[in-house]
Amino acid sequence: LMYFENSNMSMSEFYDLLNPSFLNEAPTVANPIPDQTVVYGSNVVYQFDGNTFMDLDVDDILTYTVTTEDPDGNISTPVAENFDSATRTFSGTVEGDLGTYSTTVTATDKAGASVSDTFDITVVDAFVTVPDIA
Repeated sequence: LMYFENSNMSMSEFYDLLNPSFLNEAPTVANPIPDQTVVYGSNVVYQFDGNTFMDLDVDDILTYTVTTEDPDGNISTPVAENFDSATRTFSGTVEGDLGTYSTTVTATDKAGASVSDTFDITVVDAFVTVPDIA
């Protein structure tokens, strides 16, 4: 460290030079969210892992948003209806059309830097077992 005798710089200003707050590391996808298969009409609770996204800035708290594209390519609500950003949890009764929904989760840090991970949720019809007729 260098000391400047005639400097008018305060210690906090000096510290800011050594550790500038404007150097923000954007979050990254550390562990992609795996594709999911759900049964139409079922009640679903799915929480993606806390280590899915990583941010090297120690004091950053990530917030999460979700967009979903239905099988026809339209933006829709999540397959499970609800998404709780604080707990990273999808929940609700599976509704909508059968097919594959492309779901994008975006993680944003407090500086506004973000990264997204897209995974598929495939909605299938309930399996019906028909007994043999003797």
